[in-house]
Amino acid sequence: MPQKIFEADQAFGEYLKKENPSIYRGYIRWAEIIVDGMRGVGPDFMFWIKESQRKEHQKAAVIRWSNRVAKPWSEHMAYVMNATKRDNLLGRIIMKLGRPICQFVDFLPVSNTPTTLIQVYSIWAAFISIYFIAKAYVSINNFFNRLRGRVIQEV
Repeated sequence: MPQKIFEADQAFGEYLKKENPSIYRGYIRWAEIIVDGMRGVGPDFMFWIKESQRKEHQKAAVIRWSNRVAKPWSEHMAYVMNATKRDNLLGRIIMKLGRPICQFVDFLPVSNTPTTLIQVYSIWAAFISIYFIAKAYVSINNFFNRLRGRVIQEV
């Protein structure tokens, strides 16, 4: 991640903590589970893969999907924080869809128990749904812009 985007991310976190703590807290709760998955310490959820290879496959999948969502999101966030001049439409839609989900996560009861499979599968469903809904929106937007003779952002 470029330094200016990292700094914008830190500033955005502080802004969100102050302006909408519910979204911030939900985002942190959600992110902790994803980070655990990236480190390979979350629960097993790919039961169709041999146990000896499962953690590595899960870790790779979490990292791959996190990058698909985080890169456009961070580019839009950097634009919002005036760290870059170019917006990312995919990231903008991901952020719009992710905010209410983060608020919802904040309203869920806090538990000190380890992450459950239902939590992991729920995050996967939300992650993948947000990504493909945003991707479809950008594709439709570009289709209509091509009809008008201009393209905002390629998918």
